[in-house]
Parts: sequence; structure tokens; C-alpha cells
Amino acid sequence: MLKRVLSKLRRPNHTGKRFGNACLVPGLPEQLFIEPTNLCDLKCPLCPTGSGKMGRDKGMMSFENFKKLIDEIAEYIYNITLSSFGEPFLNKEIIKMITYAKGKGVAVSILSNAQLIDRSCADGIAGSGLDRIYISLDGTTQESYEKYKVGGSLQKAIDAVNFIQKARADKGSVKPLIIVQFIIMNHNEAEIEEIKILAGRLKGDQLIFKMLFDLHGMPENLKEMENFFPSDPVYRIYKVEDGRVKLNIEMADMNFCPMAWNYPMVSWDGSLYPCCFDYKSFAVGNVFKFGFRKLWNGKKFMALRRNIARSKISLEACSKCPINFYDKMTWNVPL
Repeated sequence: MLKRVLSKLRRPNHTGKRFGNACLVPGLPEQLFIEPTNLCDLKCPLCPTGSGKMGRDKGMMSFENFKKLIDEIAEYIYNITLSSFGEPFLNKEIIKMITYAKGKGVAVSILSNAQLIDRSCADGIAGSGLDRIYISLDGTTQESYEKYKVGGSLQKAIDAVNFIQKARADKGSVKPLIIVQFIIMNHNEAEIEEIKILAGRLKGDQLIFKMLFDLHGMPENLKEMENFFPSDPVYRIYKVEDGRVKLNIEMADMNFCPMAWNYPMVSWDGSLYPCCFDYKSFAVGNVFKFGFRKLWNGKKFMALRRNIARSKISLEACSKCPINFYDKMTWNVPL
């Protein structure tokens, strides 16, 4: 615990721009995203995995590699999120991974479409010590749900929530907390009140609404996204003016970035990326080969932080990143 506290005190809270170009970070990050797999069982059309546009090799992280990573960082890091660009429960060792990280005193969250969570899996989840599970319910009817969650079953997702509820009750536990997530789109924006009712009936612990956005912040055009945009401009991040795509919300600082200083991502094959929004642009090395701590303040990562701090908007993959307006496109509803 002491090492985690010292690590946090040493780490900048925002960009190097605000800390004298601090591209070397003495402390390790507070949170790490770890990708158990970049495979998925659904075909969400705007997701780089579901649409087949990811552009990197696919596979599963082995437990041995996961253990190696956790053993190196567990004393310093508070939280890991075992999700990135794939469905984590496709990895058959996911429960084992959660259990191991929890045994090292690390808080663990996971994001899932919940299609693979049956009674047995739910028992494993409740017994693993998992702290939070975010479950996507982007529709209150099968018709609206499957328009984006292509190949998915709303009933399976609902059943999964019920299975987890029962499993944690059987164990006399309040964990994992169940957070229902709802992305507002054209075909489901009329269901906002209904999802509140459904999430309440399922006894979820929290409901999160998200506005639809491009992972790189600003799409080059809206052709791929326009069929999914809500008709109500209140729920739209983008607009078109003078033939150009523009933001429909205000951003205080285009150069703001806490990610490369605080929230990196390790892909299934060990590649270290500066943040959870980047899936192929800025890999700085392989943690399984070189170790996380060596890469964290290695030449490539420090150079990237320096470039972000000097002029984030000059980097194509970073220039219109959603982190600049993320707080305006998500909000929580207590249940």
C-alpha cells in the first residue's frame, strides 16, 4: 500500500504542459487497462473490432503473461480494467485472471456485452472478488438492441445481470457492483426512460448514459455514423456546418491529456499503448519482453509524452481525442 501511495504522489495529475514538460513520470499509473483479447462475439458496426477495421493481429492473453505483468506492477497500481477492444469473457482464463489480481490487492473492473455469462460464469465472477462489471444494454427491446449489438441477444444480457445478482446474494456479497451502460442512438433514444425502469428492475447499482462518439474523437465524415445519430441535438456530439464535421459541444482545452501520464493500455500480446482510446497508433514496446516499468519511462514513451505536451493537436491520432470532451458525453444515474 505504501508503494502505491508514494507512486501516486510522484505522478502528475494532468499533462506535462502543466508540469514543466514532465515527460518522465516517477510514479507508475493509477490505473491500467489490460486487454484479455481483441476478439469479440458481436459485430457492433462502429467498433474497430466488430467492424473488422482494427488492423492488428488478434489473439488471447495467456494467464502466464498476465501473471507476469501483475507481479511486476501490483505493488504500485490501484486499479486495472480487464477490457479494451474485445469481449473479455471469450478468454477462458478471465476468472483466473481476476482472482489473481484481487489476491494481489488490486481493484478490478470489467466491461462486457454479457452474452457469455451463464450461471456458472456468474458464480465464478461473484467468487473472484471482481469489484465492478459494466454491462452494455443499448436497447430495451430485442429489435432496438440488435441494431447496434449485431448478433446479440437482449435476453442473454438481462439473464446475465440476474445470474450475477443471485450469485453475489448467495455469497452474501455486494460485489461486483453492476453498472448498466446505455449508448444513446437514433433507434433507442425514445427508450431513455424505459432503460431507467429496466435497470432499476434488474437492481443494477448504477446506470451510465453515453453519447455516440468516434474513438478518434472526430470522424472524417459522418457517413458511417449518421444512421445511428440521435435526432435530438441534445444527445449529439457532432454537427455538420459548411460541409465540415464539427463538435456540437464546447472544449476548454484542445491540448489537454491525462491519459499518457495516468491510463495506459496493454494489449493481449503485450504491446504498451499510451491510453485506452489508442488501438494501433503508438505502441511503445512489449511489456512481456522488456517489462512495464522499463517501457513506462523509456525513450519512446517519454518522446510521445513530450510531443503530446508540446502540441497534442499536431498528432493525427490525438488531435481530436474524445478525452477532450468525455465529461460532457457521459453521465451517471443512481438506481
